[in-house]
Amino acid sequence: MRVFSVIFALAVVGTAARAELPQPLIGYWTDTLAYCKNAGDVGEETPVLYDSDGIFGLEFSCEFKAISPTGVGRSWLVKTECLDAGFVERFDEIYVLTHNDRLLIISDFGQYAELLRCPDWAK
Repeated sequence: MRVFSVIFALAVVGTAARAELPQPLIGYWTDTLAYCKNAGDVGEETPVLYDSDGIFGLEFSCEFKAISPTGVGRSWLVKTECLDAGFVERFDEIYVLTHNDRLLIISDFGQYAELLRCPDWAK
């Protein structure tokens, strides 16, 4: 019985670990650099915060469910669960940090976004 208890405890601890975004991706990202001056504000023209445990934007947020390196350059397979306007959506995406410090996000259905990192002064 004791062996079962130890195995069960390890299984519970293993499932409790949350996925965290790799450090190089943490920060404010946008497709319009002028929005960086509004980092941390609430409104239409604000960048999106990619934090260690989630993504936070205007009227939506996402929790990271799983993050794993793809093995190719600085890229990760990212699984998220997002709440947007009261609806839950799940996404499987590839995040690529490019050589010129842009974040390329490729969705599981072929769409992509290229985001610019807000400078440190925007935080």
